[in-house]
Amino acid sequence: MTLDINPTPFEAVFHDQFEVHDEGLGTYTIDVSLPGNTGPDDRFPVILVLDGNLFFDIAQSVVHGGMARAGGSLL
Repeated sequence: MTLDINPTPFEAVFHDQFEVHDEGLGTYTIDVSLPGNTGPDDRFPVILVLDGNLFFDIAQSVVHGGMARAGGSLL
């Protein structure tokens, strides 16, 4: 029996990414994620994730993903 595994990359929804450059500090990538069905005047609390390159996807899936639907809001 052959196991055929064909992984696909996770595609984050409601996710934006941009870079900020500072002369003395260098270039930083900023990732932003909002819940779905948001309006232009909606306001949300902020969750800051340090070392976002490593932890952003985990935090986003916890807040917006299946764990949020199963366990309710983290706020």
